[in-house]
Amino acid sequence: MIAACLFFLAGNLLLYTLPAFPHRGILLGLFLLSLLLINKPHLKLVGWLVLGLAINGFAAQSRQALPLGWQAKPIVTQGMITSIPSHSGMVSSFIFKTTELNHHRFSGKIHLSWYGKHPPLIAGQRWRWVVRVKRPHGFHDPGVANYETIAFAKGIVATGYVYTKGNKKLLSNHWYDHPLDRMRERLYKRLQENIPNSPYLGILSALTIGIRDKITQQQWHILQATGTSHLVAISGLHISFMAGLFYGLGALLWRLGPEKFKLSITKPGFASLLSLLGAVFYSALAGFAIPTMRALIMLAFVLGARILRRNISLWQSLSLAIIIILLIDPLATLGASFWLSVGACSALIYGLSGRLYLGGWVKKSLRTQWVVAVGLIPLSIGYFQQISLISPLINIIAIPWVSFFVVPLALLGILIPFLLKIANFFLQYLFQWMSWCTLHMHPLLYVSLHHLWQLSLLSALLIISPRGMPGRYCSLLFLLPLCFPKMTTPATGEAWVTVLDVGQGLSTVVQTAHHLLIYDTGARFPNGTDLGQRVVLPFLRYEGLHKIDRVIISHNDTDHIGGLPSILQSLPVGHISSSQPMPFIHHAATRCYAGEHWTWDGVKFVILFPPLNIKEKMKNNHSCVLRITSFGRSILLPGDIEKPAEKILLHNKVQAEVLVAPHHGSKTSSSANFISAVAPKKVIFSVGYLNPYHLPSPSVVEAYMTKGAKIYSTQKEGAISFKFTSQGIISKKSKY
Repeated sequence: MIAACLFFLAGNLLLYTLPAFPHRGILLGLFLLSLLLINKPHLKLVGWLVLGLAINGFAAQSRQALPLGWQAKPIVTQGMITSIPSHSGMVSSFIFKTTELNHHRFSGKIHLSWYGKHPPLIAGQRWRWVVRVKRPHGFHDPGVANYETIAFAKGIVATGYVYTKGNKKLLSNHWYDHPLDRMRERLYKRLQENIPNSPYLGILSALTIGIRDKITQQQWHILQATGTSHLVAISGLHISFMAGLFYGLGALLWRLGPEKFKLSITKPGFASLLSLLGAVFYSALAGFAIPTMRALIMLAFVLGARILRRNISLWQSLSLAIIIILLIDPLATLGASFWLSVGACSALIYGLSGRLYLGGWVKKSLRTQWVVAVGLIPLSIGYFQQISLISPLINIIAIPWVSFFVVPLALLGILIPFLLKIANFFLQYLFQWMSWCTLHMHPLLYVSLHHLWQLSLLSALLIISPRGMPGRYCSLLFLLPLCFPKMTTPATGEAWVTVLDVGQGLSTVVQTAHHLLIYDTGARFPNGTDLGQRVVLPFLRYEGLHKIDRVIISHNDTDHIGGLPSILQSLPVGHISSSQPMPFIHHAATRCYAGEHWTWDGVKFVILFPPLNIKEKMKNNHSCVLRITSFGRSILLPGDIEKPAEKILLHNKVQAEVLVAPHHGSKTSSSANFISAVAPKKVIFSVGYLNPYHLPSPSVVEAYMTKGAKIYSTQKEGAISFKFTSQGIISKKSKY
């Protein structure tokens, strides 16, 4: 079974190496072939490989794509709300499963938002309304998670919002539609009523009913820094604890039961049955999410074997669980949670099973935390490019604290509100301690990926292996390259410039041999997230850059300054300058002005605009304009200047081989005289996918092309990098 699981998993992954998904007819043939091969002893494993490929292919083909012609237009849709709506201010977000779209039969999930006042939204409601949607589109930058892949794995075919001017009609609202989510939503409201002002409401709701929408960004930062993010996901840890609690309860009830009952079922059998029921109950509270289902299925095999008095190894249980999960959801391998769950289970089985003696419960607990912490290092690097150095220490206290005090009290507190306040009290002290550790220990080690995670995988396997394994302790040496990676950096005189894909906004990273400059930081969103956290910082960590010498904010529009707070919170910044005051940035900054210049590692930087006596009222026309010159070739970063500022700027030397188009290619900028004066050979438009401003303007793009410039667009090509070297300018795109 273990070998069959490995080949089935390999077949599943093989699909993603193909240039295109096979036709359904081919997949059907492969499926029938796999059934024949599985029955042949010598070809059984090949059959499992082909079966994994065929089933995953059918799942991928079943995902309907939103027709391109329906994007960004008001269209009528009909369907059902299939998730618990989350509310933030005047915005509600939810998953809507369509049955009809634009008067055509269409089955797919849409992630919708409804802005402003609206009727109460409940899971299971059927609605007809007008929406504006578009295909899922993420940011394509090195080191940034691919949102399109994540959405595809979840079956989300579009994102958008309810059109406020369109007709809206509630078609039905029955209690039997999505009853589980309706129950969970009622429990969530009870939590809100009992601890309305608690800052830990989001944590408690995550631990009890699997709703994590109210966890703040600061709390997520603490959880990540201390390696305790797994505590707020109802998965293997919590399911196992609940199963153990009900197992003990079952053993007690069996001892207190009548003799006739004891003769009909064994104590392990009855305790295992009650344990399984407890695990199912807790999984239901989490909405039977995929991570929960993985843990539940594996636990069901282990407990089922005890009930039926069959012997089954932990590796066999894990293998069967993987096969069943991939039969239910073949696309699960596209998500990080699948690999984290499988990785944690594999590490525990490999690191703990087969040992003659593990000591008392304290030693077992320490060993368990050590095995999980070390075993997940490769996946932490691969997915998050970071390791929590204090994770084992924190988890030794946090896991029993949460498992034995917070979770039981919170679950009982749903019925007895007083206990919920005690759970909140326990959680408050835990977070205060973890916050102190995060603030004073600086526990996160950021590791640039660059293919070094294979070394961490080898090292982790050796470290958690049994005593006596050759090279066990020497394996620590394999981790040294992760701490001191040899990164490729510009040579003296070279400038590496990357225009990041931040949607409708701008952020540019400039590297020289020993310095780093960031020009603008992307947008900030109403829900509190920003592109400094989501794009700029992951890119810097991917490139192994951990110190910023200077940040220039062209002007204080939110799509240019929005990501700055996250950057200032996460990395040391030497100097900040901007053309305008920065109202929500509590950091000393200077004003940029025409004539300011400096040289880093043989690369010249000059501020060309604005002059000190500028009288232009439009804040776009206050933008800092930066010209960077390396080996006699230049790039011009003009921010959002428009034609009035361009006219003033023409008095300076503005010629540049590479130009980031001013104001994202708006008609209000890129005058004919400006284009002629700059004479760019390459022009980059930093714009969002199907942005509401319809930028860049076709007439502006045509004007640059008429002058012979090559056009680049971040919405089409992702992040775009230019290396200014002695041999010329080398360009590279993130998306092909």
